[in-house]
Amino acid sequence: MNRIEMAGRLRSLVSTLYNGSPVPAIEGGLFFREVCEERRRAGDLFWTERRLHDLARELGYWPWTIGQIAAAFGNATLG
Repeated sequence: MNRIEMAGRLRSLVSTLYNGSPVPAIEGGLFFREVCEERRRAGDLFWTERRLHDLARELGYWPWTIGQIAAAFGNATLG
């Protein structure tokens, strides 16, 4: 799968799961890991987490910093 196909699939997934909004910081790590694992099981080794994170940032689906992710996890456990 090339980058254009990957972008189309990512847009479709985010549209379905998050109504096209950015992936919430608290869900992002798991979301991207699961997407990559599913693609690897299907034999598609193009989908590395690094490529997926870079593409998601370019598309505006993963705008979070490490600090924002840590804060989201902290708020979730306190809430």
